Amino acid sequence: MSLRIKYILLILVLHGAITILLYLLLKEQKSYFLAFEILILISLFISFRLLNTILQPFRLIKSGRDTMLEEDFTIKFNETGTRELDDLIVVYNNMIDRLRKEKTRTEEQSYFLEDLIENSPLGMLIMDYERTIVIANRKVKGFLEEDELLGLKLNEIQNGLAQEIATLKVFEEKVITVDGLKKYKCKMHQLVHKGFARQFVMIEELTGELLEAEKRAFGKVIRMMAHEVNNSMGAVNSILENVKEYGLEGEEKKEMKDYMDIAIERNKALGKFTNNFAEFIRLSQPLIVKLDLNQLINQLVDYMKLSANERNIKFDMRIFPEPVIVLADKIQMEQVISNIFKNAMESIDRNGHIRITTQPEKPQLIIADNGAGISIENATQLFSPFFSTKPAGQGIGLMLIRDILNNHKAEYRLFSDNDGWTKFEIGF
Repeated sequence: MSLRIKYILLILVLHGAITILLYLLLKEQKSYFLAFEILILISLFISFRLLNTILQPFRLIKSGRDTMLEEDFTIKFNETGTRELDDLIVVYNNMIDRLRKEKTRTEEQSYFLEDLIENSPLGMLIMDYERTIVIANRKVKGFLEEDELLGLKLNEIQNGLAQEIATLKVFEEKVITVDGLKKYKCKMHQLVHKGFARQFVMIEELTGELLEAEKRAFGKVIRMMAHEVNNSMGAVNSILENVKEYGLEGEEKKEMKDYMDIAIERNKALGKFTNNFAEFIRLSQPLIVKLDLNQLINQLVDYMKLSANERNIKFDMRIFPEPVIVLADKIQMEQVISNIFKNAMESIDRNGHIRITTQPEKPQLIIADNGAGISIENATQLFSPFFSTKPAGQGIGLMLIRDILNNHKAEYRLFSDNDGWTKFEIGF
């Protein structure tokens, strides 16, 4: 039962009781009875006016409560002329002003923080206490190749980077390599929000910076090495040629001449070895032209068929029936595709297939082979400087492919799929 109803019942009971008593006392004196009845009516009127005055602060409090529940801090109350009630209204209005300013400040900070997170050059993931993603900025969506991340957990995302991040412990920092090429610096942080521990991840892509730093570092070493080796080998070979020509005459010196020839050939091989690295460092910027990818592939397959037939390796051509036009440097793309074919044939060794697929929409080239595949240990080293699984490999083939495709701003990856095929995907 509300306070208003209790008050009304009390007033009615009291005035009813007084009316009955007056009737019993003054029923013989009607004039006095009527006068007292008028006073009782006046008392009822005053009582109800007083009720309205008493209930007005409660109405004010209820209205203020509803306003705060709706978070509408623009509504203020006018003073009524009643001192006690006006004091309450002044306190309420001051509180509303402070709440409105605080809400505006909080919203501005929230918008600023959201905009900062969304446009940050770092990838940012914020998770709730159950490690479910609640905030993911544009950058991290690109890293994880997923447009809808909210409501997911990291181990539910089919992406190598997400799977690696899911294993991080709180405050652990790690450089993660994906597809042997892309490198990310990731750190797991934690904070307490509303009594719960919440984790967030900061992801920085290091690929471009590391590649540039690597190239500058080994470029200087290679140029110096190539200069010194070529100068030395030229002088040494000149001496050896003179000794062979003028110092080793006669049949009895034939064996020594053969040794000299071997030494000269080894020196030339060493010079060629260093020149290969030097040529890689001097890779020119691509001369971009319109190029039919299908035509280029057919030409290179015809060139490679003789070597492939000797190993019983078959080409499975699944190229699009119409021309697939890309913007690329013809000579450099020949180098890329030839190197990929060569690596595929070496992986197969004998008796296998190389499958070639082209797609016209967002032009794509996929070269797959059913060879030995890429081990987990080697997958993280792909495209690394001087890394090779071949006994006599120099480790510049994939480096050359990497730099050419980077200069073309192409998207690419090399991986062994679960179906047993190793695929090199290139998107133009």
